[in-house]
Amino acid sequence: QIFVMGQVTISILAIIFGCAMRGFKLATLSRQLEHCLTKRFHAAHEMLLGTICDAVLELDEDLNIVAESPALASLIAMRPSRSGMGMKPQDFMSTQEDRDLFVSQIAHASVDSFDAVEAGP
Repeated sequence: QIFVMGQVTISILAIIFGCAMRGFKLATLSRQLEHCLTKRFHAAHEMLLGTICDAVLELDEDLNIVAESPALASLIAMRPSRSGMGMKPQDFMSTQEDRDLFVSQIAHASVDSFDAVEAGP
């Protein structure tokens, strides 16, 4: 009878362990799928923007350029040895009026985007 109880206990522990592992595998697969979809979504955005824009810049939350943009370098005849990473787009604008207009437009667009997200569908 003790032997049977031990076998039942081991079986129950094996089932619990199996369920836990399946949950872990599902969570891992879910994260991998989300990562893959995010990469594809980002690539699709880049492709779409690349077809309608002369240059596409990837910016961080402080509006610093975070990725090389060969199209921008070509567009403004920037030396290949010079990197725009860490700079702001307005650093490439020739007049203060252009820089101020850009900052104003970005601030306005950011507020509109935030309002749209807050309002929901």
